[in-house]
Amino acid sequence: MRLPRPAVSFSPRMPSSLGPATVVGLPTWWWVSNWSARTQHTQAGSVWVDLTATPVGLTVRPGDGRPVTTCDGPGLPWTPEVSRADPRACTSLYGRSSAAQPGRRFTATLTAVWRVSWIGSGGTGGTLPDLAVSSSVDIPVLEVQAVVTGGGQ
Repeated sequence: MRLPRPAVSFSPRMPSSLGPATVVGLPTWWWVSNWSARTQHTQAGSVWVDLTATPVGLTVRPGDGRPVTTCDGPGLPWTPEVSRADPRACTSLYGRSSAAQPGRRFTATLTAVWRVSWIGSGGTGGTLPDLAVSSSVDIPVLEVQAVVTGGGQ
């Protein structure tokens, strides 16, 4: 059974000369779109096995030296209606720009953890050790400056 690499998305997703970028100091929302159980039936003569692999967790290593974020599910796409407090949200925070990095990007790595169980023709079954499958994303992290004008007192 081949398990897919996580199909990674993130927000904010600002256009930049380096490609889609996120921003220093704002929560970066991560999510995986190909999050579903996989099954496989394999048979040789009268002997068979049914495998079921279910994604059970996601880790985000942001690539800037900050701690790994562990999430219980695939994450949640950001929309104006959702809150970072939503337990399905999977966020990390960049504390500095990637401008001084090689290629001016950090390499974020998202790892899906899969639980694999099996049932065989002999009435046996069990659970295999968890499997991890990763994807990496080179992500520019921009620093945004604001200028306040017009005193308005």
